[in-house]
Amino acid sequence: MKKLSTLLFVLISAILLNSCSKTAEMITVAITTQAVAGTYKVTAMTGKDLSNGNQVDMYAQLSSCQKDDQEILNADGTYYHVDAGTQCNPPESITANWNLNLNKITIGNTSGDIQSFDGKTLVVTSTQTYNGTSYSVTETFVRQ
Repeated sequence: MKKLSTLLFVLISAILLNSCSKTAEMITVAITTQAVAGTYKVTAMTGKDLSNGNQVDMYAQLSSCQKDDQEILNADGTYYHVDAGTQCNPPESITANWNLNLNKITIGNTSGDIQSFDGKTLVVTSTQTYNGTSYSVTETFVRQ
């Protein structure tokens, strides 16, 4: 009887501890213009060559003057790429419009699919062409 009581105690304890433990959850935020609007910095950029499947770390290829730039998405639909921090030569500043259509974001003439958005980190995948090669590019933007 004592073995059964001990076994039952261990089993119940395990169930209670397991049910109380925290699990990693993906927090999602509604993808709306107001929620997405903000100032971001690109923190990662990878490309998959669509002709051969090779992966490329495009972020590593950016110069230091590009890595500190800001991407500003205003709630009124205006977009600004600001050459912040270390200035590139020549400085790169871009103005365009942006909008959302479900999980698709369009900035100027470039559209991408929003892979995830948790209110702070925005991950977007788009098809882009560099030097005649098409890539599936995934960019991670972190709100500043």
